[in-house]
Amino acid sequence: MNKPSNFDVITSLHEITLAATKNNLLIIKSAATKEWMPIKEFATKALVKAEKTLPQLLEFANYIQDTKCLVNFGNTLKILIPAIRANEQVILNAILFRLHAELELNNTMLKGYKVSGSSAKALESLKGIVDSAKQRIKRKQSELYIAVIDKPSKTEISKACLEKASFFKNLVSELAKVQSNYTLVCKQLKRKGVTKNVERLGYQLAMLNSLIRECIASVVSAHTMMFLANGIKMYQHVNGKSVFTNALNMPFDISLPNGKNIGIANVKDVDEDAFVELGGFVRNVETVELANEGMASVIKLEDISTYKSVNVVLPYVNIANYGFTRGAYCHVNGFVKHKSDKADYRTAIFGDKLNLKTDLSKSWRIAFLNLGSELYTAWPSSLNMYWSSKISTLNKSN
Repeated sequence: MNKPSNFDVITSLHEITLAATKNNLLIIKSAATKEWMPIKEFATKALVKAEKTLPQLLEFANYIQDTKCLVNFGNTLKILIPAIRANEQVILNAILFRLHAELELNNTMLKGYKVSGSSAKALESLKGIVDSAKQRIKRKQSELYIAVIDKPSKTEISKACLEKASFFKNLVSELAKVQSNYTLVCKQLKRKGVTKNVERLGYQLAMLNSLIRECIASVVSAHTMMFLANGIKMYQHVNGKSVFTNALNMPFDISLPNGKNIGIANVKDVDEDAFVELGGFVRNVETVELANEGMASVIKLEDISTYKSVNVVLPYVNIANYGFTRGAYCHVNGFVKHKSDKADYRTAIFGDKLNLKTDLSKSWRIAFLNLGSELYTAWPSSLNMYWSSKISTLNKSN
C-alpha cells in the first residue's frame, strides 16, 4: 500500500462500512422476494466483493498499527473494527442466504424425481459422504493448528486462514446439494411406509446439517483468527491466547459428552437423572413459559417404528430461531426426568448444554470454533443436540 494520508484511511474505512451495511440490507431485502436464482446470484456477488475487501482491511490494520503515527490512533482503530465486523456480516449473510437459495433451487429441480434403490444402499452412501466431510473439515482445521504450532509469520498465518476459509465456504455449497438429495430420499422412503433405515438416514442428515453449521462457523473463525494474528480483536470476548500461545499444550480435539444410547420406547425404564442420547422425528415443537423460570422450547420426538414419543425440554432456548422445524429428525443428549414440574410431571428429557468456554475449550478445535461465536456458532445455545432440515410433514398430537 502506498502511504495513505490520515484522511484517506478514515475515508476508506467509512466507505467500506457503509457499502457493507448497504449490501447486508440488500441481501435481506432480496430474500423476502423468494426468487431463489436472483437471491443466489446477488448473494454470490456480495460474497465475492466482501472477500476481496478482506486483504484491504488487513492492510489498513497493519498500516495503522505499524506506523502508529495517525492522529487519534485509538479512534482510528474504533473505525477499523466496525468496518471489519460489517464486512464479515456480509460474508456470513451471503453464505447463509445463498445456502437457502441453493437448497430451494435443488428442491425445485428434484420435483417429480422418483428414488430407486434400497434404503440400505442410500444409508451406506450418505454415511460415507458424512464421514468423508467430517474428515475433510477436521483435516483443514488441523492444518491451521499445525501452522500455529510452527509459529509462522503474520503473512503466512493470514494466507493460511484465507485459504481455509475459502475451502469451508465452498464445502457449504457442496454439502447443501447432498442435503437436498438425501432429504428427498428419506421423504420418499417414509411416504412408502419404509421404516427400516429411515431413522438412521435421519440421523445422518442431522449430522450433515451440523457439519454445514461447522463449515460456516469455521469461515467466521478463520477470519477472526487472521485478524487476531495481526493484532486486531473483532470481538471483545474473544481470547486468542488459547488458539495461539497455548496451542502447543492443547490437544487438537476432544470428544463431546455422549449419553447412553437408548430408544424412545425405553425412556420410562431409565433411572432418574440418567444421561442418555436418543433420536426421533419432530412431531411438534412449541415455546412455553416455565413457572418462575422464563421460557423454554418443548419438542415432541417420535420413534416411527414404535410410534412411541417423548418430550425434550430446552429451558431458556427458543429453538425455532435456529431453523428447527416440525418434521425434522433430531438427535439429542440430555437427562431423564420422570416427575419434573417443568414437564407437567411426565417423563421427559432435559437437553444437555455444552461447556464450550470452559472444559471443552481445552481442545484447540473448540477454541478455534469459539473465535467467531459472537457472530455465528456451530452449537446454537451450546446445545448438545443435532437436527436435520424438514424431512416429513407430521400432524401435531397431544
